This record gives sequence, C-alpha cells and structure tokens, in this order.
Amino acid sequence: MADKVIIKRCFHCKQIKPISEFYKSRNRKDGHSTFCKMCGIKRAKNFRESKIGQLYIRNYHLSERNRLLQKKYRLSEKGKSSNSKSVEKQRRNFPEKRNASIAVMHAISAGKIVPANKNTCAYCFRQAKHYHHYLGYAKEHWLDVIPLCCFCHNKLHH
Repeated sequence: MADKVIIKRCFHCKQIKPISEFYKSRNRKDGHSTFCKMCGIKRAKNFRESKIGQLYIRNYHLSERNRLLQKKYRLSEKGKSSNSKSVEKQRRNFPEKRNASIAVMHAISAGKIVPANKNTCAYCFRQAKHYHHYLGYAKEHWLDVIPLCCFCHNKLHH
C-alpha cells in the first residue's frame, strides 16, 4: 500500500486536510468519510436540531429495535458490570440527589409540577427536557427547580 492517501478534500468545506481530520468509514474506498470531522459535527448537530432529526431520534428511542439492543446490552457482562456498579455508586455517594429527583417525580405525578417537557428552557427558550435543582439538593429545596434543555443542563454541570 505505497499509494496510501495522506490528504483529502472535504466535500462540504472544500478544504484539503490531513486524513487524520476525517472519521473512518467502511463505506468509502479510502476508508474515511467524505466530510472532515468539523463539518461532520456541524451536520450532525443541525440534523439533531431539525424537526426531521428530532422525529427520527424520538422514533428510534421508541422502536422495538432500540429496546432489544438495550436489553441485550444490559444482559451482557459489560452492561451488567458498568451499569449496576455506576448506579449503585451514584446512589451510595449522592443519596440527597436521588431523593430530590424522586421528590420531583412524585410532584409531577401528583400534579404539583408540570412535566419538564411541557415547559421551555429557562435560558435559551427551547423545549425543556430536565429539571435543574439550582439551589442544591437539601430537603427544603427539593421542589425548587427550573426547566432546562439538555444543552443548557450539560453546560451548567460542565
């Protein structure tokens, strides 16, 4: 393989970049994607945020295929060890966080709080997905929550 490709042109941005800037792809002759990593990330983000992408993701998560794959993983040795250990570790190390989450779930089912996905994000006004305990996890603040989208919630925690 003396004629191995070391540079490649991105189909989207038209720039010539080293092959390390492209994801691997079994479908391509040279073994790498037609889009550079940066353009691929932008395309994936745009797709996830589009209505079609949201529908696709939602339908996939509700699909029987996804359920079977999740079940198969949970039953595998890797799934058993990683899942149960991390969940147990979370419960053991942060009991107040778990209790606060359970209190919010009970408040939602009792009708005291509207589900997070019925609200808009407190920061960017997209559809919310989670509630955030902005005052901490002390018992008196269990129901002091604000709705956030996934992006803003992750941004707050990282």
